[in-house]
Amino acid sequence: MYEMHVGTRPARRAVLLLIVAGALVLSVGLAWMQVRSARTLAGPVPIEGTPLVVRPPAGWVASPREPGTFIKPIRKRVWGRDVWTADRKVTFSYNDYFHQLQQLFEAMAVSPAEPGSIARFPGVQFVITEPKKRWLQQSVYRWVTTPWGGQLSVTYVPLGEATAGDLDLLDVICAGIEIKGADHERNDAKTLSRVGVSFPRPDGWQVLGPQVMAGPGMCIQDAAQTPPRWALALFRRWLRPGQSPENLLAMEASKTLGRFVVPARQPAAPDAYVAYVRNAQAIGAHSAIVSLWVVAVEPDKVAIIYALADPQHASLADAAAGRLASQLRFLTPYPR
Repeated sequence: MYEMHVGTRPARRAVLLLIVAGALVLSVGLAWMQVRSARTLAGPVPIEGTPLVVRPPAGWVASPREPGTFIKPIRKRVWGRDVWTADRKVTFSYNDYFHQLQQLFEAMAVSPAEPGSIARFPGVQFVITEPKKRWLQQSVYRWVTTPWGGQLSVTYVPLGEATAGDLDLLDVICAGIEIKGADHERNDAKTLSRVGVSFPRPDGWQVLGPQVMAGPGMCIQDAAQTPPRWALALFRRWLRPGQSPENLLAMEASKTLGRFVVPARQPAAPDAYVAYVRNAQAIGAHSAIVSLWVVAVEPDKVAIIYALADPQHASLADAAAGRLASQLRFLTPYPR
């Protein structure tokens, strides 16, 4: 009679364990290298027209259509042709107060604020979800105000929903931003002088600017908390021959609101005309403009004021705009 024994010898078992352990170490190492490679940044790139010097992820390129935007290009085969498209993108903005504040309040309307920093400055972050036909598209918006009143924001758009890896990459991108050559001195009087206006400033009103948008302008935000609960954008305008302040206000509202309530007058100084229109659409993810105001003294001493907020603080923005409009004084005519 014969007996058969099937199995592995101890030496062969040790070799097998070594092979498995080696394969595990190799796979972990490759994964670590891939993660590190995905977070590797390119060299410094200045953003034209701003003091920002940024480092986009390695392999990303500047968008030819969107200033301050970098994309990760990928090649797809569409109808038998190679087509380049954006896999992910990141946009940097500095002191574009009017649009940054609109984007901030629109984000506040649909997403809770989380801590988020840019260039070592503490701020807030919002993860915004937009349902598409077949997937959920998210974007991450970070916003900070520097100690000298500069406003810096970064918008990151991943491929679909934002993963932990996307948020880690955004941390690395934001930490790599430098601000060079910026005016670090806050001078509200200088800003007001450039815009050519004055008004009594209550505690908690922070002047930002100046900004040029079809004329001299500036922004004012609620500095009582971060993020601000409301903001105002003031832009100098002028009246054409025969044009009334109501007509100017209606034209401005048609461009920015689409639908609005009929203009209404507000009591003001004897030499000033003050009127406003309110947004007839819901304040939220697609519009942060609560109301528009016009202040006119002479044809070359005119201002338009935008009140901005999220839905929860719309009444505060409206009240602040009314206060500014009733107390605004013009120091100089419109600089044409």
